[in-house]
Amino acid sequence: MGDPTTEKVRYRPEALTRLMDRLTGLGDPGTLTIEDGRISFAGKREQLSGRIVAVDDKILSSSVNIGMSRSRQYKRWIEVSLESDGQAAKAYFRGRSHKRLKQALEAAIES
Repeated sequence: MGDPTTEKVRYRPEALTRLMDRLTGLGDPGTLTIEDGRISFAGKREQLSGRIVAVDDKILSSSVNIGMSRSRQYKRWIEVSLESDGQAAKAYFRGRSHKRLKQALEAAIES
C-alpha cells in the first residue's frame, strides 16, 4: 500500500452532448486521488471513483467562442477505463503535467 497521489485536474465524462460540450468543454475542475489501483475524483460538479482498468491518450475536441464565432479546440486528455459499482466506464482527465499524471495512473494499475 503506497502513498496516495493527488493531482489538480480537469475531468470530462465519457460522452458529451452538444449542450454539455459547450458547458463542460474545458472540463470539471477538481482533485484526483490515485491509490492502490483506484481513483477518486472530487470536482465542482461531479464525483467519481472506481478501479483503474486501463490508461490511454486521447485527443478530444471542444467548442470555444472566439469573438463572434465558434471554433473547435483539440486537446490531449488521458482516457481512464475503470470499473465502478460493477459497471465499466471511461473518464477523461487533463492535468498540469500530462506525462506525470499518466505515469501515476499507469503505476496504480500495476500495484
